[in-house]
Amino acid sequence: MAIEPLLSSGFADPVCGIVGAVRLVDHRIDDAAVAAVRRMANAMFHRGPDGYGEHIHGGVMIAMRRLSIIDIAGGGQPLFNETGTIAVVANGEIYNHESLRRELEAAGHRFRTRSDCETIVHAYEEYGEEFVSRLRGMFAVAIHDMQRGCVLLVRDRLGEKPLYVADVNGGLVFASELRTLLAGGQIRKDFEPSSLFTFFHYGYIPEPHTAIAGVRKLPAGHCLNISTVNGGVRMWRYWALADVAPRLVDADEVAAMVDGISRFITGADVPVGVSLSGGLDSGAIAMLAASHSQERMHAFTVGYDEQLDSDETGEARRVAEHAGIAFHAVKARTQEVVATYPETLWLKDDPNSDIAGPGYLAVMRAAREAGVPVLLVGQGGDELFWGYPWLIEAARRTRARKEGFSAVVRNWAEYAFDRPWTSQSLPRRLLSRARLFATDCGRLSTDVKHAGRGSMRPLGFDTLEDFTAAQSVGGELFTPDFLRNIDTGRPYDVVDRAEILDAPPEAAIIQLVCDTYLRENGLGQADRLSMAASVEVRVPLVDYRLAELAYAHQLAAGPRIASNKRLLREAFRDICPPWLLNRPKRGFTPPVASWNEKIHRRYAPLLKDGILVGHGVVAGGAAAKIAERAQTARRIPQLHRDAVALELWCQQVMAGAPLARST
Repeated sequence: MAIEPLLSSGFADPVCGIVGAVRLVDHRIDDAAVAAVRRMANAMFHRGPDGYGEHIHGGVMIAMRRLSIIDIAGGGQPLFNETGTIAVVANGEIYNHESLRRELEAAGHRFRTRSDCETIVHAYEEYGEEFVSRLRGMFAVAIHDMQRGCVLLVRDRLGEKPLYVADVNGGLVFASELRTLLAGGQIRKDFEPSSLFTFFHYGYIPEPHTAIAGVRKLPAGHCLNISTVNGGVRMWRYWALADVAPRLVDADEVAAMVDGISRFITGADVPVGVSLSGGLDSGAIAMLAASHSQERMHAFTVGYDEQLDSDETGEARRVAEHAGIAFHAVKARTQEVVATYPETLWLKDDPNSDIAGPGYLAVMRAAREAGVPVLLVGQGGDELFWGYPWLIEAARRTRARKEGFSAVVRNWAEYAFDRPWTSQSLPRRLLSRARLFATDCGRLSTDVKHAGRGSMRPLGFDTLEDFTAAQSVGGELFTPDFLRNIDTGRPYDVVDRAEILDAPPEAAIIQLVCDTYLRENGLGQADRLSMAASVEVRVPLVDYRLAELAYAHQLAAGPRIASNKRLLREAFRDICPPWLLNRPKRGFTPPVASWNEKIHRRYAPLLKDGILVGHGVVAGGAAAKIAERAQTARRIPQLHRDAVALELWCQQVMAGAPLARST
């Protein structure tokens, strides 16, 4: 069935979300603190329209808004242990809750509800801080242990669920969203200059930093313990890809793992659907989920009113029909995309300039209107199994930079002989490979020429348009004062870690993309835009055990890369038809050039007298040139697109609400 455009359905004010405050000075939550936490909770109504609960004790207040997925009637939060001394609020889903419940019941624990999140409070009571190692799922958790006198904040291993933290007025506040924290009124809306500089390199801001001074993200795979007795704060990492031991993995093991994930990830007391692009990853998930679901599933895809070669509605419909899934299509129309662009940026919460956002949002709203509040999405396969050519290029260049000419020769040989031959004539095939060899040699020469401090960093995003433009021509955009007062090394913080620098190039690239592009751009957008529509997104291919398999295999494989998701394709050979197995990656690919041109023409003039100029970030002359060029340019430089996106985000943050729709 076709669904008419939903981009015009209006702004969904802030699906499960948690907030809280801890007073470390007087150990008392006064009326002002209670009011601030409640303002924060109300600001994320969209994350939890089905209920609200709070817990106040001593100097601690925790609260949550609930989107009911499991145990609709009885799963309200906070949840407590048998004696009422441990309180928990949680955002997300614990996929292994049934087996964990049986384990805890055998140990003597008594459950009051069927909620998956009740396993958290009993697991913590049984295992202490080590409880998190027994959780499998996506989660951000706050635990108040009244006996031990502490609050424990926990975030899942790969960062599917967000958690923001800030120090305020002799204490600490936390929330599932950045704008939720700001709604409490306790945090000044001061921009963090080095984070803004980093944004122009990535199009987003990698953790733990944010665009607001004093606010940080709790990193994925970390715990934060706040003592309510002496005010001590302790943070540690409980999981890392770097801790995985090398071992080769075959396709059958990957297939068994994905099948197992699909069995428990479809569990819900509400309808479950799949966000379908027509490609391999979402198609395989649709096939598996349909085979395990007790109810008929629904598939949702987005089409476009221009650049029809970007429209995968036909391919997605074919996948849905093959899997026996009800099919829904929604159109993302250019006029509406442009008019709602500021709102889409606001709904992303963190600054993010990825143009794919309107397509994601259209799918989420279509699912909610169809009565399907849970969607499975296909993110993760490209990042873990080499689906993106630029990741393969980054790994090849990194190894060449570290090992020199011998690595160039090996890279060329693998490319030349470890790939299927095309239908080109032999001379053309040899010529293309000779060009590759010459290109690699030229890049190696450049790398050696610029060798010095940091030269052995893994290459990745620093070869892409955002990064190189910010480094090479950023001086023309930013004011001299801004450049003097920032940490120009901040964009490399995520790279300059021992676990990245000391890892083999291929493994380093996998870890780097998981810590940046997948987490901040992919999972971040999926969470915020789905929550804006009161839909819960689940990401089967981002299960941490599957990530461990992919990483362990690459460590053992050394420089050899199973490119084009070869291992994943082999794993899906028994569940996907050949026409799906052999389809190239496309994803939700919108009419990028047209959208960028029209968005830029509409909103670039706001730069001239905007916040970025007023705060001394962007030079006034540069802003005027960008605005002038926007009226005639057909190709918009990435740096200019980032500037406009950030300006719109800043204006809405300062206003505390989305801008009125442009006409």
